[in-house]
Amino acid sequence: MFRIIQPATGAILGEYAAPTKAAALDAYARDAGYASFRAACDVTGDDPDDDAGLIVREYAPSPGIDRDAVDELAAADNPTAGLMAFILNCTHGKRQ
Repeated sequence: MFRIIQPATGAILGEYAAPTKAAALDAYARDAGYASFRAACDVTGDDPDDDAGLIVREYAPSPGIDRDAVDELAAADNPTAGLMAFILNCTHGKRQ
């Protein structure tokens, strides 16, 4: 997995399951409507060989939390699940 970060703000622009950094940048560019990262850089004038100034970090995803199970336990007034749901909502945004 690769995380693409805007260095000035620290904003996470995207996370991509890709075999290489280049493939992650291509996926990021395709999400923005470009054919490839190099094509996006051609339009923006950024240097593709410098990752257009973006920070690209490889990371191992953590095991996921079964949010549906947490929701079910919270609905059953389980205090542990209620706390977990509260923490998830605070740290990862309220589930839509």
